[in-house]
Amino acid sequence: MSDSHRLSIRFVIVSCFLCLYVFMPQITNVMLAWGNITRMVENITAANYSLLALCKLISTWYHGKTLRGVMAMVMTDWLTSKNDGERNTMLNIARRGRTLSLRCYGVAGFGCMFFLFMNFLKFRRSMHQPQRILVYHFSYLYNINKSPNYEITFFIQILCGLYTALVNSSIDSFVSIILLHICAQLINLRTALRNVVDELAKGSISSSEFKKELGAITMRHINLIR
Repeated sequence: MSDSHRLSIRFVIVSCFLCLYVFMPQITNVMLAWGNITRMVENITAANYSLLALCKLISTWYHGKTLRGVMAMVMTDWLTSKNDGERNTMLNIARRGRTLSLRCYGVAGFGCMFFLFMNFLKFRRSMHQPQRILVYHFSYLYNINKSPNYEITFFIQILCGLYTALVNSSIDSFVSIILLHICAQLINLRTALRNVVDELAKGSISSSEFKKELGAITMRHINLIR
């Protein structure tokens, strides 16, 4: 089995788990809370977060080849930087991207710890009760009040909730880093254009060389904004 087929199978499995154990229960809870504005807002907020993660996961999988090409372009840019000025610009922007990613993962980590703590308390309170409470209430086709059905379902929902946070934070960080890298390349193009114009004004290069450099800058700009 090829790597692409394995990735597709993993994607289908993860998507099904997220739909069955996170998104569908949240949407059901929105319908059940119809008329209670406070509960509806809470459930809609949670449903939007999980739906956003699911959409990001689908988009990333669907555009996988394009994203791999973008990552290859980023590596090529780092390996083929022409001078120290361009590299310093890329380093400064990359540091900002790293800081942004660390903050994003920090917020996600804090949220995950709070999520685990609150649901651990819920799990302890429900262990010896006849009517047990899940992370996301939903009427499954099996009896969730029996062991080990309840424990398995509860921890699957916990893992899916954590995976939702991981998907959102990871894809947001990845997209942010890519956008910042493109910004760095545009800054380098602006600097290169200024240098070429200055050299032409000083007579350091001929008009044919200027047109050649300008054409290369234009093509690079077109590739970046695609």
